[in-house]
Parts: sequence; structure tokens; C-alpha cells
Amino acid sequence: NAEEENLLSAVRERLFVLKLPLVRKWYWPGSAKACCVLTHDIDWFDYSPFHKQVLKQSANPFRLLRLAFDSLIRKKDYGWNIPETAALEQEYGFKSTFFFQMSYGGKDLLEQSADILKKQSFELALHGAETSYRDPESLRDELALFRKRIGLDPRGLRYHILKFEPPHTWEIEAAAGLEYDATFYFNRFFGFRAGICFPYHPFSHQSRIPILELPTGYMDWTSLHKAQGAREQLETLEKTRRAVEVYHGVLVANFHNTYLNHETFPSVYRTFKAL
Repeated sequence: NAEEENLLSAVRERLFVLKLPLVRKWYWPGSAKACCVLTHDIDWFDYSPFHKQVLKQSANPFRLLRLAFDSLIRKKDYGWNIPETAALEQEYGFKSTFFFQMSYGGKDLLEQSADILKKQSFELALHGAETSYRDPESLRDELALFRKRIGLDPRGLRYHILKFEPPHTWEIEAAAGLEYDATFYFNRFFGFRAGICFPYHPFSHQSRIPILELPTGYMDWTSLHKAQGAREQLETLEKTRRAVEVYHGVLVANFHNTYLNHETFPSVYRTFKAL
């Protein structure tokens, strides 16, 4: 960003000497201050209310008793949450991207989830497997299975557990015909792995790669890994959002469907709703 300002200053001075105006195109349509992209990684379709991450949220015995009753007696699924998330976003007038894997152990609600989201015009994209980030054939197989199970071609992807091998991963994505990637992020740290909060075309030693990287800047799992409470999560999200607005960039936020439940993860749910 500092280099950009130095270059802009030099261009402005040169144009002034030539008595020419400096014409700048604004960053986003409609003179918007910044951009926000909401995304969801769909790792599983169920989630136990007795998982250690759930228990960390609160050890209140009445809460745990209610969760146990609903799970064991009423057979409530605390992990799917896709219809509720879609309804919440529709209420606020937003559309997000849902990244789906092509293989789920245990409960598999892929087609049912896809039907719900397609009817409401949400974007469906690929949540790539741990092998396809470095194997072109594996990625092609996943894309073919995506077309077969969901009935459309995904425009982009994010790899599971953020597996990535730059620039090779970008190259095989571009060769497969994908338009964007949203993987290049740190699992355990907030912020922008490439140092910028703008979408960008990555490059190899030979040339620029014809794919767009959407730089993820916030992920709910990172807050859970850091054992952040509700207040800390909101503060971190606000800090990230303010930084994006200062530079007129893009905030790509990733909230997993398994955590978007106000009973098991109330702090994550409130943070997402605040955003």
C-alpha cells in the first residue's frame, strides 16, 4: 500500500507539470467504501452438542441438560443449520457462497442442501479435498462429481483445512477452468496472508495466473482456536473490518455451518449476525 501511494504521488506530479488531470477509477461500484463477501465452509452436516468446542462455550448444567435432551430424545441436529443461515441472510438482504465437499462421512445432505440454496439463488462452490490442491486429476474428478451431484459448474473453491501450494495450486485451478480461489489464508491467525486486502491475480515465475484470489480475512474457527470469548470475537471482526474500510478493500469472512447455531455456539452466531 505504501508503494502504491508513492507511485500515485509521482504520477500526480508528472501530470500536473503537463497540465493534465489525474483521473482515478473508484474501487467499487456505486462509490462503496469497501466490499464484503460472506462464505461458509460445509465440513460436516452434523455436530455433537457434547463436542469439546461446544463444552468450552459454557459449562452451565442447565444448558448442557437442554442440549442433551434435544440431542438424545428429540434427535435434533446441531450441525446442519443451512436453512436457518439462508433465512437469516435473506432477512438482511444478503447472499453468501456455500463451499461443499464431494465426500462426507456419516450424514450426507448435499443434494438436499443444494436444492434449498439453488432455489434461493445462493452461490454453491467447491470445498476442495486435501489431495486436489496439488493433483490436477483429483481436482478434475471433484469438479465432475460436483456437476453430477449439484447440477452446475462451480466458479470457484476453497480447499479444506486451507491446503495450498503456491503457485502450483493456483495454476491447476486455472487450468481446470475455475475463476477464483478463496483459500490463501492462515488457519491460526487473523488477517491477510498476502499482506493486502484486495482481490488479486497471483503470479508464477513465468507469468500472471488467470485466476482471482479472494483474500479471506476472518474465520470463525480461528477465534475458537484462540479461545476468544464473544466480546473478543466482535472486537477482532471490527478491527479487521475497519482496516478493510481504510484501504477500500474486501472483507472475505468464513463462517462454518456447524458453528452457526445460537444454542451450541452463541458467540459465533452473534458475531456473524453483527457482521
